[in-house]
This record gives sequence, structure tokens and C-alpha cells, in this order.
Amino acid sequence: MNTNITTPMAAGSARARARGAGGIPSLSAAFRLLLIGPLIIVLAALSLRDGVLGAAREADPPRAAALDPQDPLMLAIMADAALPKITRPGVARLILSEARAAIAREPLRLDALRDIGLVQDLGGDHVAAHRAIALVGQLTPLDAVAHVWLAEDGLEAGHTASGLGHLDAALRISPQILPALAPLVIDLARTSPDAFAARLAQNPPWRTDALQLLAARSPNSAIDFAVLSGLARTSSPPTEPELSPFFDRRLAEDHADQQAYLDWLQLLPPQGLAHATSLYDGDFTGLPGPPPFNWRLGAGAGGDALRGVAPDGHSALDVTYDGFANPFLAEQLLTLGPGVWRLSGSVQTRDASDPALRWRVVCAEGKAGLLGEAAMPASQGAWSPFQLSFTVPAEGCGAQWLRLTPTPGDHERSIEAWFRALEVRSGPSAVDPAR
Repeated sequence: MNTNITTPMAAGSARARARGAGGIPSLSAAFRLLLIGPLIIVLAALSLRDGVLGAAREADPPRAAALDPQDPLMLAIMADAALPKITRPGVARLILSEARAAIAREPLRLDALRDIGLVQDLGGDHVAAHRAIALVGQLTPLDAVAHVWLAEDGLEAGHTASGLGHLDAALRISPQILPALAPLVIDLARTSPDAFAARLAQNPPWRTDALQLLAARSPNSAIDFAVLSGLARTSSPPTEPELSPFFDRRLAEDHADQQAYLDWLQLLPPQGLAHATSLYDGDFTGLPGPPPFNWRLGAGAGGDALRGVAPDGHSALDVTYDGFANPFLAEQLLTLGPGVWRLSGSVQTRDASDPALRWRVVCAEGKAGLLGEAAMPASQGAWSPFQLSFTVPAEGCGAQWLRLTPTPGDHERSIEAWFRALEVRSGPSAVDPAR
């Protein structure tokens, strides 16, 4: 670690440099302090005593120190408050002075002991720093700053399980600091995805936020896929809100439709994988799996589409529409190869009027655009079959959106329709009878 207290940003620890060559650079001692320094002030404020001195501490620490210069809590808070400026000449000595004075007046001032350890780390005495901060972590489970430092230290030392344990402790204390810890979270996930997944399988309160953070900020989607795969093998597999951000990023950034679909299949539980076909959950029974390779359904002003039950008791897509607006209703992403394909299904309407709904198939990208569409017939009180034949071009259409879209009219009217038995098969064969 850097031995120059006044210029600590010049280099990180030797362990960080050795480990960082193959992945995300580790946090240096100085960067750790700059990262957690503002958090210390927030956390210290939570423990302020009531009364005039407490209010003064929160509003103006220097003035509060003048009111009671011997108060050990105030001395510890003053040491904490200086941490964001620790790289400036003389500040480290000030922190040591304030923290040691606090301990002299109150030997069990653990936050002051932690500050001493942070300065020792910055000065290059890692052994003394670890001794001090580890003691704080053992004696008080509520010092998030100490646990953050210990998590990074465990990662650098190759003790991933220890690092994950301290990360868990810090985030249970202060879940709001998760975004600031993104480099640490990502590096722990990259270093040992199975261990990270095992920790998430215990369902800590920060689990979903951490998976969403990985999807948004990890340098590549392989890191979060490795964690999701490990989690899928546990008794607490990833949920739809935890999976959807990964696939949204996969498609938006990587443009890897076929690979994203293969990833989606790998993450499906067995009861979903058994029903994986060109179009998924065509009976709208609620098979597991997130969009976009499962249904994304809309509910809002002007219309909605929900998994429900038709009047005859069959599971179905239940669509209501006001006939005038242009709401989003339903879509699923397909990965059909080049050639002729046929969409078929059954529809039932509440009355005999035109339902003003149509299924459309469009290329997800490229210039091919619309491949085909079919207006739905009115079918009051009975199931009527429908079909749509379309051709996927050989190039520029690696994925296709199947969408249910409204056809807005010039006035509002009440429309309700049900859809079931949707299938996509290769070739323009005759429509299947309604099941």
C-alpha cells in the first residue's frame, strides 16, 4: 500500500495491482476513504444525543466542539468529518489527534478506533489497520464503514467469503450506500459468482437492488449472467424483476438476440423449459420466465391485457379496449429463422362488433419492418380460429416482435376479447382447430 500519506492517490495496494490486472481495479486505501468518508458523517449523525449539544453537532460540528471540547463523541465526529479531506497535508495527523483524544477520554469509542485504522491503512501500516478495524467489526455489528473496509480487504486478500460477509453486514446496516459500493460489488461478483449467488440465495434485503446494479453497471453482461446462473441452481432462483434488467441490457447493448434467448432458456426453471417452443405460453397460463421472450403485458389508460379466464373457463389473454386510444397491449420477442412461418390461435369477443384488434409481426431491427398482420374477427360467445402467414428474410431480421395492437376509431366504445391457443410453426399449413 502507499506509504505517502500526503499523496495516496499515486498508487493502490500491491495486492490491488496484482489482482487488478485480470479484472476490475481494486479500491486503493485512499479511494476507500474518499468513498466512505461522506457515509461516516451520515452514520455518525444517527447516533447523536438529544439536546442542544446534539443539535449543534448535527448542524455545526466545529461550533459544537467549542461548546464541549472534551466530549469524546464530538472528538470522534470531528475525526470522521475530516476523512473526506484526508489526502490533504496535515489532515491525517488531525484525524489521528482527534481520534486518539476521543479514545483517551472514552476507551470504547470504536468509531475513533476505526478512524485510526483508516489512517494507518493510508500510511501503509496495513497490519495495524487490519487489527484496529477488525476489532471494531467484531465488537460492533453496526459500523458500516468498518464492514466496507473489511469487505474490500477480504477481497484483496483472496478471502471472498469474508468479503461477502462484511458486504452483507454493511448493506444490512445502511442499504442506501449500495450505489457507492458498485466497484466492490462488481468485483466480488466477478471474482466468485457462485459464492456471490450463494449469499444472494439467503435473500438479504439488498439482493434485488444488487442484481439490478450488476445489470446496469457491470463492465459486461457475462458477470451478471454468471451470478444469475448460480442463483438459478439454488432453492431461491432469480425472480422476474431480477432477470428483466439483464435481458433489457443484453438486447440494448449487445444486440445478441439469439444468445440472449439461449441465456433465457438456461435460466428457465424446469416447468418452463418443458414448454419452450417458438412462441412461449400461447395459452397464457402464466408460465415462468421474464420478458421479452415471455409475454410483456400492458395495463393503462384506454386498454389493458391480462392473463385471465375466458367465459368458458379456459385460461386466456383477457383484453379490454376503449376503441379510441392507442395503448400498449401485449408483445413477445421471437427468434425465428429465415423462411415461411404461420401464427395461429383462437379469439372470442363479448359482442358481435369489430374488436378493432390485430396481431402484427415486425422485425426487431433492420429495415425489413412489418412482416405481416391479421385483423381479428368478431366471434361473439364462441372461439373462432385465425391465422397469419409471414416470411422472415434471410438477413437483417434475427429477432421479431409479435404484438397485439389496437386500431383506434373516432369514438369510444367498450371492447372485450379473449385469446388462447397461440402457436407459431414453420410453413403455411392449414389453421389448427380451436382447442
